[in-house]
Amino acid sequence: MAATTMVNAANPWPGLLPFSEADRDFFRGRRNEADELLRLVLRERVAVLFGLSGLGKSSLLQAGLFPALRNENIFPVYIRLDYSQGAPDLAAQVRDAIAREAATAEIEPPAATPGETLWEYLHRQDSDFWNRRNRPVLPLLVFDQFEELFTLGQSDPARSDAFLMELSALAEGHPPAQVEARLNRHPDQAEQFQFTRHNYKILLTVREDFLPELEDLRPRVSAVAVNRMRLLRMNSDAARQVVNQVPHLIDPDVGERVVRFVSAAKSEVEPALLSVVCRELNSKRQERGDAKITADLLEGSQTEVLSDFYERSISDLPHEVREFVEESLLTVSGYRDSVALENALSKRGVTRAALDLLIDRRLIRIDDDAGERIELTHDLLTGVVRSSRDRRREQEDKRREASARLEAEERERQRRAVLEVRRTRIIAAAFFGLALIAILAAWLAYRAGKEAQRQETLARQEADRARKAEADAQRSASEANSARDAAKQSEKKARDEQANAMREKENAIAQQSRAVKAASKEKEARKRADENAALAEKREKEAQSESERAGREQKKAEDARVEANLQTKIARESQEKEQALRLQPPATSLKRTWSKPAASWNVIVATRHSCIWRALRNDPTSLAAKSFASDLLIRKDPAQPGPVPGRAGPVITIPRHPERILSLAVSSNGQFLVTGAWDKIARTWNLANGSLIRELKGHCGLINSVAISSDNRWIATGSHDTTARLWNAATGELVREFKGHTQPVHSVSFSADGQLLATASSDRTARIWAVATGAAQTTLSHDAPVSSARFDPAGRRLVTASWNNRATVWSLSAGKPTVTLDHQAQVNYAVFSPDGRRVVTASEDGRAQVWEENRPIGAALRHPGPVNHAAFSPDGRRVITASDDSTARVWEADTGAPISVPLPHNRQRVSAAVFAPDGLRVITAGYDNEVRLWEVRYDWDDAALLADWVEAESGYQAARLPDLVQLASPATVRERIRNSASPTAAFLRWCL
Repeated sequence: MAATTMVNAANPWPGLLPFSEADRDFFRGRRNEADELLRLVLRERVAVLFGLSGLGKSSLLQAGLFPALRNENIFPVYIRLDYSQGAPDLAAQVRDAIAREAATAEIEPPAATPGETLWEYLHRQDSDFWNRRNRPVLPLLVFDQFEELFTLGQSDPARSDAFLMELSALAEGHPPAQVEARLNRHPDQAEQFQFTRHNYKILLTVREDFLPELEDLRPRVSAVAVNRMRLLRMNSDAARQVVNQVPHLIDPDVGERVVRFVSAAKSEVEPALLSVVCRELNSKRQERGDAKITADLLEGSQTEVLSDFYERSISDLPHEVREFVEESLLTVSGYRDSVALENALSKRGVTRAALDLLIDRRLIRIDDDAGERIELTHDLLTGVVRSSRDRRREQEDKRREASARLEAEERERQRRAVLEVRRTRIIAAAFFGLALIAILAAWLAYRAGKEAQRQETLARQEADRARKAEADAQRSASEANSARDAAKQSEKKARDEQANAMREKENAIAQQSRAVKAASKEKEARKRADENAALAEKREKEAQSESERAGREQKKAEDARVEANLQTKIARESQEKEQALRLQPPATSLKRTWSKPAASWNVIVATRHSCIWRALRNDPTSLAAKSFASDLLIRKDPAQPGPVPGRAGPVITIPRHPERILSLAVSSNGQFLVTGAWDKIARTWNLANGSLIRELKGHCGLINSVAISSDNRWIATGSHDTTARLWNAATGELVREFKGHTQPVHSVSFSADGQLLATASSDRTARIWAVATGAAQTTLSHDAPVSSARFDPAGRRLVTASWNNRATVWSLSAGKPTVTLDHQAQVNYAVFSPDGRRVVTASEDGRAQVWEENRPIGAALRHPGPVNHAAFSPDGRRVITASDDSTARVWEADTGAPISVPLPHNRQRVSAAVFAPDGLRVITAGYDNEVRLWEVRYDWDDAALLADWVEAESGYQAARLPDLVQLASPATVRERIRNSASPTAAFLRWCL
């Protein structure tokens, strides 16, 4: 949904907007309905939820049903179809919704093929959905407000009918007619599909008054007649749960009065009306500055509350905005309608600022899923909006009548004014003649002349008044003409509205006819429904029995596979140990030894690579050693790379974890390390001997991240259960819990001084918390899930990695991003170098990259698979990376050149890799349930060491390889090894 409710502890009621999945903690009073709907969805492949408008069907879906479904490994896909002109094909909208929701929920959907039907998409052999735990999930296609198919969808009946054919094929479990015809022509293509397995579910929500139209779909989708749940109004007990969920805002006695006020002395309550009343009361409380909602805020009636809400939302906006809402967002008969945002902004007087204000006031919303269309937030508003429209039209009719009367009066005044002007002109002419006669007769009498002059002056004044009256008359005539034009336009609009009313009447007659037809089919339909129900129950029992049998067989096969793998591994390890002991030369014959003793740890001292080369070096006449050495040089066998003396030391393995390891951290004193695993437990281990110190239990979700404070006092864990926790490292006691994220926490990290904790979550935020109090201090919002967040050494910046394909460096003082680092796929991890000058990022695009500001340093650190983790060495000169390609690797930070052989993990994903504090060892962990400690050597500056390394690895004496060992500098060594065509150089290039 495009509109957000912004529900929180201070505003727990969303008004007319539906609850979202993030608001589930504030969704009360519908627990029984949510459980009933969950049982229906789990039981049936196709289900229908229906009820009257305003009962909260959308809220029940998103805040009640969806969280419960995810616990059942069902993946809900919210769909509201867009029927507007120019919108994509309806089936394509369903595929787009699946892809969009899958990206948000971290689900891997099957790839869509252009032109395929929904049945083909969901019945292919590889049409499985996988979550981040590599477990299959079942998609539930939720078609909200499905009744729009019978209203808005009729603007293009052909498109709607084509979609119904696809929906029918999914619901009934058979291929569409065109697909069936194609498979009959090409039977070999049938192997691509599964015809008996239906790995999906469908849920339709529809208004109760559209059940007759839904019945018409019964021949196509028989399940719509039997698998139904009716949503009723709330009872008083449920309404009290809604009102009294926040005792800090309202006392129970006041809450009881609110429930009685909304129910109007009835036993049932309209949920939407209850929500808007509570929100209005809370808004009044906030305006008055009161601590709680009091009884004196309850004034007026239910209708007055909605009317007050509407008038307060729109009264201070221009008249044109009110006219747009009342004329464009309602049909002629008073149903809710929608308008494209672009068309709305073309209306006179309607601006984006005015629309944003109405959205903030919860009167309208913009539905992005329908293509940015504006609509009223709820059907409950249609009554008050229609009443306001009727009153406005009545006032406009009165104004038009008054205008007509004024026009008639103005015409009469103009007529009288014209007569007056004519009379004035005649008088003026007579006076002028008399004045002329008086002038000519001036010699007769002086007094008569003076009188004539006076009369002449009066005549001029009368003439001026006449001209002014004539101008007034012309102006009045112009205004009358304008009023006459307006009256004509009003008359035309009235005729149009009368025509619309006639069409609405005809539609109503047609709907009544369909209802009569549906009623006549009800008896026959009920009989078919009973037969279908019996058949469905029989098939369900058979399917359940088959599923149980298959489950038992699968468990037996899995147990056999695990046992076989274990026996194979034991045999291989035994063979390698025997071979190592057989080929290991006497200690006195080795020129140097490159591995350090490892106390009581389980140490693999050699593999067949180093043993063969050492055996060849000590006994050049050995035909077996020569044969194996030649085979290694030619084939460069990567199956068992093993440690290389001088480069990677012996493998040291901590006892296996019960489940996959997701994260690890090592203490700054090098005494212990912490691991986090799928089994919801964090463990601390002694780094000296590999023994388990203690287990940190308490999370109810897998542990994605662990961190240790710089003083080794605290351990932090981040979990899939949406929380982070702080533990005492010395005792293992839980100190506090950090709550605030609404989705899984992927990363935790301490600031250098240990005073702050940073977390990153799928809820698209990174947050900074005070370690001492647990209070949230800063929230950094992103446009995609955040996979990691790490402080710089000075504590002034934070780098975050996100699924929007970039890492971002933030200034904590300004709370704004300063640098962005872009990849071609989601970024899994980002961390500062020890001096804070550089950042290394790890991405799904198979690359890690070192950056300085926004400039890449050296070549990309490439793996064949996604890179999950990266870390700098304590001196910042090296980087270690962990990848899905089952290896970790060490690189030069300045150049990006590899400086170790790949460090393997039994062909399983390596989830984390870090340097030990001494910088000479690295620690890796992966999905093979193991943590390994590797000793890595970097002494390339010692020419004698390089020569001895070549001898040990190639079996040739250094004197016989002058082109490789008598070199001026280590840089030249690498260059010559890279350019040489000899078998020895080829082997060295593979090791490098």
